[in-house]
Amino acid sequence: GKALLAEFGAVHQRFTAHLETMTDEDLAQATEEQFPNTPQTRLGALQFLLMHESYHVGQLGALRVMTGKKSWIEKMQG
Repeated sequence: GKALLAEFGAVHQRFTAHLETMTDEDLAQATEEQFPNTPQTRLGALQFLLMHESYHVGQLGALRVMTGKKSWIEKMQG
């Protein structure tokens, strides 16, 4: 568990650092992979992936509540 979380944190840091170096021209480049309902650019891919992952986070939150655990939002608020 802890090793997985550590790796997730490391990937997040590398990804964030990479995003900070991207220019408008980089983000406007076309993608080979096609994503639904977004411009077929790197920026469009990032927009779709953010929405997609957020959807799954919401599903996990709903499952958490359905199994009798506190909402992660309540947990963050104390």
